[in-house]
Amino acid sequence: MTINDATTASLHDLDVSLCSYGDSEGDRLKKIAALANMAVRLRDNAPPEEREWINEALHALAVKHRVPDECVLPQPG
Repeated sequence: MTINDATTASLHDLDVSLCSYGDSEGDRLKKIAALANMAVRLRDNAPPEEREWINEALHALAVKHRVPDECVLPQPG
């Protein structure tokens, strides 16, 4: 499946942005907020066939930046 270039670019930009934060608790909270906000934006604007890929990419970013999965998991309902 081909993923929208804008989606790929947004995820790359988010990763670069998250790398600029440190390891303090305040920076950790900023990472969580950035990931959660991007997750909502991407899912709201993505075609249904991209959502599983987006979820996997967001999960990978959460793991890479050592933040809880809960900040990127889709909400039920």
